[in-house]
Amino acid sequence: MRGLYRFAGDLSCALAGLRAAWREEEHLRWQVGAASIVMFVARWTGQSAGEWALLVMVSSSVLVAQMLNWVLERTLGLVTLEYHPSVRKAKDAAAGAVLLTAASAVVVFLLVVWPDLGSLGPRLVRGWTSHRVQLVSEVLAVLIALRVSFRTYATPKD
Repeated sequence: MRGLYRFAGDLSCALAGLRAAWREEEHLRWQVGAASIVMFVARWTGQSAGEWALLVMVSSSVLVAQMLNWVLERTLGLVTLEYHPSVRKAKDAAAGAVLLTAASAVVVFLLVVWPDLGSLGPRLVRGWTSHRVQLVSEVLAVLIALRVSFRTYATPKD
């Protein structure tokens, strides 16, 4: 039973970290919005389970890279309040890692989804005629995800 309480505590800390990153890191919210669009397009272009797995992996890797960049920036901000070239290089390298990860995700998206993108329009029309409720609910889910992603949060000043 003790292990279950420890797991619950660890889960609570992890969720608090996700909440903090969500509220403070605007780029993370943009990337979640982009991932929502990717998943919607993948859903309606009929990607296979393997392609879905690949798209989920690269999308989540961008989010993980962004969160690690945020952690590094926050930590280095605590280490020194003065400008230091090594700190600047570390922050720039972390941002570069996010850029590289995001660029890789775009390449994977184009390789996986691009060949089927031409069928998106006809699939959406077929979906509208035969699966209206499902299509409307998925479009609403993406719109809500985008709205939440692009919501402005006040950044704490500490």
